[in-house]
Amino acid sequence: MNTTSPETPGTIKIGMTREFVDSGAQIWDRDVFARVSALPNVVVSPVSSDAAGIVAQDLAEYDILVVRKTGVPETAFTKPDTIRTRLIARFGVGYDHIAMDACTRNGIAVTISPDGVRRPVAGSIVALVMALSHRLREKDLLIRRGDWPQGRVMLGMGLEGRAFASVGFGNIAREAFRLMRPFGMRYLASDPAPDLAAADDLGVEIVDFDTVLREADFLAVNCPLMPSTKHIINAEALARMKPGAYLINTARGQLVDQQALVAALASNRLAGAGLDVFESEPTGADNPLFAFDQVIAAPHSLCWTDECARLTSECVYNAIAAHLDGRPLPHLVNRSLSDVAQ
Repeated sequence: MNTTSPETPGTIKIGMTREFVDSGAQIWDRDVFARVSALPNVVVSPVSSDAAGIVAQDLAEYDILVVRKTGVPETAFTKPDTIRTRLIARFGVGYDHIAMDACTRNGIAVTISPDGVRRPVAGSIVALVMALSHRLREKDLLIRRGDWPQGRVMLGMGLEGRAFASVGFGNIAREAFRLMRPFGMRYLASDPAPDLAAADDLGVEIVDFDTVLREADFLAVNCPLMPSTKHIINAEALARMKPGAYLINTARGQLVDQQALVAALASNRLAGAGLDVFESEPTGADNPLFAFDQVIAAPHSLCWTDECARLTSECVYNAIAAHLDGRPLPHLVNRSLSDVAQ
């Protein structure tokens, strides 16, 4: 990563949040990062502040900010006259941690990276369906405990003829349905604004939310987190689900009421759950969900593969290059700023 040097006229400063350099992990694809660093007049460096979120100083110092999970709160916009940033490129897709109204109000375009996570997250959903249906974690625990006989007779669930359903029919959900097609299941989705042509092409039946809950053998949560969707899977929704069904959440933890999910598992209404996200992250080892052998858990990282790193990096590079060239920004969130350029 380039380090800052005395700034010359025309220099474009790109700030990357500390998580890219402090985690010890390779987040950026190296080849793609080299292409970003090689852009004309560009200097790339970690943001100067070491705060947990972006602060006013960062917005005043950088033309472009690349963020992953670091928040961009409303408090960062307390000095609007000093704001230099014109693009925030999100390394990922969710943007509930970015103060979008403040960005739009101050002329800052925000882009996301859906091409990077589409296949990796969808693959994670398929992996959880397979692991849950074959009761992989439960059998693994039994054999590690020396209980070979019980593991031999533990019955799983075949997929053919079962219902795989999604709350949401967006980018990731559509890819998950595409990957699930060979299993001969019934495919259902609920969405307030579905792509009907894609549904027809994928053989997915668009139904209402209640039908998704009632019919699903495997229910995947694939909607964005917003005030209207927080705890969309709550005690009432879980009570309407088919007894013995499985819940999968790879989207956002706050879409599911954790306390209600614990109760549904404890009562054996649900057969199990696959969770890559939690209401509070990072979650602790004392999370009550971990008391259930039929829960498969991961630290919001199931999709994190070399493919995900490369494709997400490409998305960020494309957004930066388009911004510098004055071209339309790919995957722009605040579309009212569609004419934003350098």
